[in-house]
Amino acid sequence: MIITDLTYEEALALPDPKEIYIDGEMVYVYTEDDIPNQPITVPQEVQAHQARIALFEAGLLDEVNAYIASSNDDELKIRWEYGGKLLRNSQYVAAVAVALGLTDEQLDELFIRAAQK
Repeated sequence: MIITDLTYEEALALPDPKEIYIDGEMVYVYTEDDIPNQPITVPQEVQAHQARIALFEAGLLDEVNAYIASSNDDELKIRWEYGGKLLRNSQYVAAVAVALGLTDEQLDELFIRAAQK
C-alpha cells in the first residue's frame, strides 16, 4: 500500500515496517511490500537550517557547535555561522565528520534527514 496524503510527522507515526520518501511537498509512505528497489539518493547540498535541525534531532548539534567554537579555522567558523548551505563533499563537512567520528554512511543519513526538514 502506498499512502501519499500525510505529513512527514504523520508518516513517522505509522506502524513499521515502512519507508518514507519526500518529493517536494509530497510524502510517500511505502509498506513492506511496496518499498521500491531503488537506492535513496543522498542530497549533495542542504540548507544550513536543515542541517542544524537534523543535527539537533540526532543529538549532535551541541558537539558540532563545540568543535567549531574550539577550532582554529576561522573560515570554518565563518562558513558555519553565515553559510547558507552545506555541501556533502565539502572539506569542512568532512573535517567535522571526522572530528565527531561519523562514518560516511552516518553522514549520508544526516544529509538525507536534513533534506526532509
